Amino acid sequence: MSAGSIAGGETLADALTLIETVKLNGLNLQTYLEGILARINEQKINLLPELLTWNSCSKQQSQEEIMAH
Repeated sequence: MSAGSIAGGETLADALTLIETVKLNGLNLQTYLEGILARINEQKINLLPELLTWNSCSKQQSQEEIMAH
């Protein structure tokens, strides 16, 4: 895999890290990204940690449990 430049390599590394972190937290990548992109512009700066994968994981599980019942 070639990124073409140092900056491209860094961007690719960031993207792959995000993808693997989402997977490790048991989240659906597409659903997670759609949710983040829908919320990030209106998210207050002090609440940005809510968008991190490890914080989203418990919320998604809770929502799935609610939907199952």
